[in-house]
Amino acid sequence: MLKWRVLSAVVGIPLAIAVVVGGGVYLLVPLLALAVLAAHEMITKCREKSILIPGTIVYPVVVLLPLMAYGWTEPPLVAGWGEAANLSSGELALSLLAAMLYLVVGALLVGLIRFHRDQTVPIVRDVGATVLAGVYIAVPWTFVLMLRTYPFADAVGPGPLRLEVGARLLLFVFLVTWATDIAAYFVGRSLGKRKLTPASPNKTVEGALGGLIGAVVVGLAAGLLLGLPPGLAAIASPLLGLMGQLGDLAKSIMKRDLGTKDFGSLIPGHGGSLDRFDSLMVNAPIAFFCALAFMTG
Repeated sequence: MLKWRVLSAVVGIPLAIAVVVGGGVYLLVPLLALAVLAAHEMITKCREKSILIPGTIVYPVVVLLPLMAYGWTEPPLVAGWGEAANLSSGELALSLLAAMLYLVVGALLVGLIRFHRDQTVPIVRDVGATVLAGVYIAVPWTFVLMLRTYPFADAVGPGPLRLEVGARLLLFVFLVTWATDIAAYFVGRSLGKRKLTPASPNKTVEGALGGLIGAVVVGLAAGLLLGLPPGLAAIASPLLGLMGQLGDLAKSIMKRDLGTKDFGSLIPGHGGSLDRFDSLMVNAPIAFFCALAFMTG
């Protein structure tokens, strides 16, 4: 297991850094692919437990929410669309609300059709799972994109590394998230004695504390290296260290409930898209709002 984790990191970390630095469509395309794969993983695992999540409802939301965020901050994907392709903040907010409404109403309509055919189907459970899948996957990946593309740039200088502020912020999130995972894993293996929670039997209190310390140490160093405001790094680092681990546990309780070890097999030693990026999916929104607080006037 450790061998596969190391090999995956050797390949995956440079690739992730390149995608973040490249931004634009270089980030959008793999982000959409990972979001769609995550939706597929959750739909598949739920269906194995006879929980029906209609892909016709979830997939459009998972794709359209990041695309709308991209249209808010980036040039049109297709040349010639002009300004009409870019959304204002109000239009983005209304589009997000419309997508959420589509998710809920669409799931209920599918439930109505199913109930018409079979009055024993568990409508509330299936509709709830559909809404959970759409929101849990689409919203966090949308924040990953917004963190990279939102115009924070006027608030700070270029810093030691000449990168756009969005790239520096997203790299900061990746570095802190990776540090949390690595520190928690090795501290837990070497010093862990007290079980943390039945949701994840292999995790220990000592590992969780090690992950939190790793997040703070790496976060403060990364904030300095990336030229981020010291207050942002000081506040965001422990928050990301804590919430990233809670995101991992949230995924673990879903796996326990669904009776599966992993959601997929995308990355050797790590599992599927949901298994690998569960902490990032929680940390990106937190980092976005921290950046709003510290880096905008």
